[in-house]
Amino acid sequence: MSESYVIEVDGIFLGTALCVPQENGRVRFYATHESVRDLHLQEMAHLPELRRQVAVLSRRGMCVA
Repeated sequence: MSESYVIEVDGIFLGTALCVPQENGRVRFYATHESVRDLHLQEMAHLPELRRQVAVLSRRGMCVA
């Protein structure tokens, strides 16, 4: 059974990370918010790295000029 983690930034739900057990702990991101759509289905080696990239992309996408 896979583990899943809610990914939110500043109280906004952005998606879910699922561990890929057959891939030695890698995580796959399922985006639900438009600001992080570019990361949808991306796999990364570690959950903290995924969270960092989601936060950077979401804050960039949510900026209002």
